[in-house]
Amino acid sequence: MICRLLKFLAQFSLALCIATALLWVRSYWVEDEVSRDRQVNEWKDAYEQHSWSLRFSRGRFYFFHGTNCFKPREWASDPGWDYSKSRPRALEFIDDQSTHRFDRLGVGAGAFHFGAVTGVEAMWPHWLVCFGAILLPAARFGTKRQLRHRVALNLCSTCGYDLRASPNRCPECGAKAP
Repeated sequence: MICRLLKFLAQFSLALCIATALLWVRSYWVEDEVSRDRQVNEWKDAYEQHSWSLRFSRGRFYFFHGTNCFKPREWASDPGWDYSKSRPRALEFIDDQSTHRFDRLGVGAGAFHFGAVTGVEAMWPHWLVCFGAILLPAARFGTKRQLRHRVALNLCSTCGYDLRASPNRCPECGAKAP
């Protein structure tokens, strides 16, 4: 059961890495944005809205989640899902004066309060996601390769002990020979 789960996770992780690499290349020609707005409160002349957005542009992911207060109500965007694409631009944080921010090696995150908008935002490069997603498939490939190498040299698949003298069972760890 665990073997199947690891195999599935490795395949999913590899697919995520490939999809991220394709988005990375695309992000230099087209900026994609997926967003969702949801109405929270409505007053006589104002409107409160929760929004989240995920943007891909110039090799970076940008995530935003926040609460917006609009007055007049007509300024608020329509509730629901939205997809838009435009020309790529450099992604920046909403409030660059915020002191509650972490920004190292292209990875940034922080909370902000900018006018009537409060929320959190994060930014990270595509290469970081690709690197993280390829770790599990690479480790799985390495262990499979090591196992095949040990079997070909008549070594124990568990501990690597030489099985020429006892071909049925490993005297070191007790595992059955393949």
